[in-house]
Amino acid sequence: MIIGLAVCNMAAAQDYMMTAMGETPQRNQINPAYMPRASFLTVPFIGALSVGAENSFSYNAMFDNGFVNTSKLMRRVRNNNPMSLRFSDDLFSFGIRFRQNQMITVSNRLRASAGINYPHDIFAFVFDNPLLSTRSFDIPMNSRIMAWDETALGYTLQIDDHWSVGAKVKFLLGAAAVNTGNSRVTIDKQLDAYTLRGDVDIMLGNYDAGNSEFGTNTLLNNPGVAFDIGAMYNSKRGWRVGLSLTDMGFINWNAGSSSRIVSMNPGKVYHFNGLGNLNDVFGAGNVGDLLDSVYRDIMDVMEVDTLSGVRCRTTLPVTMNVSGEYDVRGDNMHMVSMNMLGIFSQRKRFNYAITAGYRYTTRSGKFSVVGTLTHKNTDPMSLGAGIMTNTRGFQFYILADGSMSALASMGNLRSVGFRWGFNCYLGKYRLEKLNKSVLW
Repeated sequence: MIIGLAVCNMAAAQDYMMTAMGETPQRNQINPAYMPRASFLTVPFIGALSVGAENSFSYNAMFDNGFVNTSKLMRRVRNNNPMSLRFSDDLFSFGIRFRQNQMITVSNRLRASAGINYPHDIFAFVFDNPLLSTRSFDIPMNSRIMAWDETALGYTLQIDDHWSVGAKVKFLLGAAAVNTGNSRVTIDKQLDAYTLRGDVDIMLGNYDAGNSEFGTNTLLNNPGVAFDIGAMYNSKRGWRVGLSLTDMGFINWNAGSSSRIVSMNPGKVYHFNGLGNLNDVFGAGNVGDLLDSVYRDIMDVMEVDTLSGVRCRTTLPVTMNVSGEYDVRGDNMHMVSMNMLGIFSQRKRFNYAITAGYRYTTRSGKFSVVGTLTHKNTDPMSLGAGIMTNTRGFQFYILADGSMSALASMGNLRSVGFRWGFNCYLGKYRLEKLNKSVLW
């Protein structure tokens, strides 16, 4: 459908909450300068899973008593309406701490990232019926969708009592990708009809659109590489700050199973009379058939062609993280934190999350509860909560967050996420006291 091209413009969850969670090996994934307290092993396959989704408007912003509220929706959508989806699962992950101030980490993860922008003009076009005035609609199709396997080798060094640095190299195997490039459609509205022209250039990694086949036997032929770098400073007076850049890299997609969809005649014009009376269309339940028909006509006019055997390259969504935390009393019981995480998830788009967190830990250090408040460009305010249990040899945590406005109605939900972790600590350093503050 035409809406499928307009909104399938999509880009690990709760990474912005990891600073508030405190001392856990998964923090090393967002900043390789973080040194876990001991050698560790994450329970394979089920030990570290995270999922999340964010949208710039809620169900209630679009529907009112089951019907589309066009005036309300048009007030809510802006010129750039992002949506993001994320997934990460550790197949295995472990770290070996040696000489007390050094650690090597090794992991393999399955990851997926999707970033979309709903163009404002797609809503304006759909709801601008019947033909009562002249207007032009500019509908870009900004999209980056990727799925890949990642094997990472990292090194963390505690330089002295204050500074630590870290770096990772990641070897990537691409599973699938969609990148719309500079694709866009321009619709000029006249008093008696619409004229449409567009330029489509969509890259499909590891998928041959001509034969509708994935290159399932060629994952090794889609190699890539990425790098993480980070630094942390511990004042030893109760506070610590960190800075990192992760996922700086790319994947090369082989020509054998990749393809490209392009418009051979982008200057050609398509004429049509609009979508008609939307009340009749929605009421008759034939909107899908209508949009499919319009979509096929538009693609025919622009002479869209599928090119098989096209080699291409896509970059990963680079993530920047800035963190700060403070041990209020120096006894590891009351910890406050701030964290800023920004993701360059797609062309000309920067998604961010700014999080304030508080963690309470029992005097024994065996149990912690966490609360967070996060502002995102997709969601003005979301609440998060988590729990963590620690022993000298085992750690379990679970955390989740969602829109604060969903407390009044689930129809107001704009973001949701979930994450858990199961870690086993190994070696002599695991015997250190659990309630000892690392910031003093």
